[in-house]
Amino acid sequence: MKVGLCTPYKILNYGTKLQAYAVQKKIESLGFEVEIINFVRRSDLRPNKLVHRYFNSEFVHNKLQKRNLKQIENEKYKQGIVKRLDAINSFDSTHYNVTKTIKGFSGLVKVAKEYSAVVCGSDQIWLPSNVYNPTVTLEFASKGCKRIAFAPSFGVNNVPLNTEKEYIKFLNAMDFISIREKQGQDIIKKLIDKEVPVILDPTLSVEKKIWEELASTGRKLTNEKYIFCYFLGSNRKHREYVKRLAEKNKLKIVTLPHFIEYNEADDALSDYQFYDVTPCDFLRLIRDASYVCTDSFHASVFSVLFKKQFYTFERFASIESNSTNSRIYSLLEQLGLEKRLIVDLEQDNTSYLNENDYQEVYNKLNALRINTDTYLENAFSDIKKVKKKKGFTVPEDINCCGCSACASICPKGCIKMILRQEDGFHYPVIDNMDACINCGLCNKVCPNKEEKNILHSFREAYFAMCTDDEIRKASSSGGIFGTIAEYILEKQGYVCAAKYNNNFKVCHSIISEKDLLPQLLGSKYSESDLEDSFVKIKKLLDDDNTVMFCGTPCQVHGLKSFLQKEYKKLFCVDLLCYGIQSPNAWEKYLNEMKKEDQMISYINMRDKSNSWQDYSMSIKYDDGSRYLGEKSKDMYLKSYTEGLFLRPSCYSCSLKAFPRSSDLTVGDFWDIDAICREKNDHIGASIVIPQSEKGLAFIDKMKQEGNIVSELVNMSRLDKEHPLFCLSAKKNKKSLKFYEMINNEKCSFSKAVVLNAPSKLETNARIVVRALKKKLRLR
Repeated sequence: MKVGLCTPYKILNYGTKLQAYAVQKKIESLGFEVEIINFVRRSDLRPNKLVHRYFNSEFVHNKLQKRNLKQIENEKYKQGIVKRLDAINSFDSTHYNVTKTIKGFSGLVKVAKEYSAVVCGSDQIWLPSNVYNPTVTLEFASKGCKRIAFAPSFGVNNVPLNTEKEYIKFLNAMDFISIREKQGQDIIKKLIDKEVPVILDPTLSVEKKIWEELASTGRKLTNEKYIFCYFLGSNRKHREYVKRLAEKNKLKIVTLPHFIEYNEADDALSDYQFYDVTPCDFLRLIRDASYVCTDSFHASVFSVLFKKQFYTFERFASIESNSTNSRIYSLLEQLGLEKRLIVDLEQDNTSYLNENDYQEVYNKLNALRINTDTYLENAFSDIKKVKKKKGFTVPEDINCCGCSACASICPKGCIKMILRQEDGFHYPVIDNMDACINCGLCNKVCPNKEEKNILHSFREAYFAMCTDDEIRKASSSGGIFGTIAEYILEKQGYVCAAKYNNNFKVCHSIISEKDLLPQLLGSKYSESDLEDSFVKIKKLLDDDNTVMFCGTPCQVHGLKSFLQKEYKKLFCVDLLCYGIQSPNAWEKYLNEMKKEDQMISYINMRDKSNSWQDYSMSIKYDDGSRYLGEKSKDMYLKSYTEGLFLRPSCYSCSLKAFPRSSDLTVGDFWDIDAICREKNDHIGASIVIPQSEKGLAFIDKMKQEGNIVSELVNMSRLDKEHPLFCLSAKKNKKSLKFYEMINNEKCSFSKAVVLNAPSKLETNARIVVRALKKKLRLR
């Protein structure tokens, strides 16, 4: 059986995100399958808990402290925090093994039956404001399911008298209790007269290489030497201290402005302020810093792990009742690093940590790790460990993007990509398990099994369009793909991209002749069958040919995973992607558009007869007649953005986030009128986002040779208009009903769309919400 983990992974704090990851990794390292319990706390509607919760002064105080973005007046800070929220939360989808959403106490009781043990921890989960939270108390665990506390913290030196009864009740029900700080150990002794071990915070108990690997996936955000300054408090004197340290050592200052409030002192202090910082970027900022100055417990922890010169400040005054300084004191005392605490802000601390100092620190740390490991081994001693399964772990539908990397790389042909009847999407199946040699390549190359550093914003983008109007008119937007493809073909290279086959189904094709390029131009809103494209591309590359591949972000990522190494002569372009549409939906639409006595001879989903932005569906027939359906009226174009027939993985896709595996990302520059209206000639314009040095160099080369015109986009204006790109589409609740209808021969595509279309009320509500969001951004 599995282990259920209750840890506050949703809290908007880098330390909390990383400690949740550490708990998961630590329990996995013991040989157990672990999943984080995704419980919606407000769904716990038990009357007695509601009364206690909302009459709990600590809980109410914490709720009132939360700020709404619309209350923030500093425009740069407000736009930055939107990016910060996205960057920090992006960690969740790629690094945690999380259950489906669980609602209500009964939901917790039900899921507990799947576990041999439930674990709470770590961090300040036992704060007085949390005492009525069932995922903190583990009161939902069934009989025979162990309740284990892994290094939790009370966060305070004493608990309020009116909460002692609740604490005593759940502490006595625990099977194994450990605590993170000495102060917490004293509280438990006082409450239930029990001696419990003080163990390490999970971030310190896991192997250092875990953090080194995460930091290596973070981005290098500056090339200069710097002090990394991460303050959760607002003490101006702390910042003045850092300023003196920077001047003395001739270093730049990098800051991460805090979530809770805009602090003008951070503007005055910073040489560089970063907002779009993921947890992996956060680790790298610490790892690469010359000094770290912080009042954060976990920033201090990672400073120790990366052997940095660091100074820790007291976030709270010692007389404050809500002070959580105790965890800082305990950490530094345990490791013999008390001198790293800055108490006298007027006197500069000139002490320097050398390798010998850190050797002593690591000796103490290793001894503490042994104590932690001993506690965990005892706590999990009678729980059966999970044997690793051999062979291919077929991903669930919501995690499979259909890239075909697994099937392409299998040396024995054990995996096939098949069409699923209900929606027409391609999925891998094990076709011949007896031939499997357990090489593990299939699992290794799966894009959705990777831990990735992702976010939905970028720092640099270009407005661009092709100088050849014929290519631009034949393309969906600015003709950038066509221009690059033409260049590659002229250099005797190969281009692989989507085209229509004879039946107007979408598939990828490799060409080497310019005459065939028109087949690859234009948008095709249906999943493309990759067939054996990856295998053919590898052979071309191994034979020293230049190859350009264009596809969705998941297809590019799949190709790169399959190849398993970088090829200098491979150039990848991916698209700003809404999602992949169902081949079944496309086929149903086509059948409706066919004429009894005439064959379809040509399709253009993005006809520019009216204009680039007001495009139409264009279908030509053998007799020369043509259907032209405006995007607001054509049944396919008006419905494909409703999320009715997207691939399941598109609703929670991490592969279309940034940075990507491609060299260039291209898409429609829909924001052109808000950013640079004078550039819009209504023939088509692209936004181009470089993803590699190769991609950036290619754009420069194309511009120098006169193939394209391009210029940098004003990012501050773009952030104001469109702060986040390529967010996952919301699943349409009517999607299953839609598929049932189109799979019925008697039901037309149009009827299925009409009967599953949003009501006028829903449509008007969306318009109002979009307008309000835009208004708030522009304030």
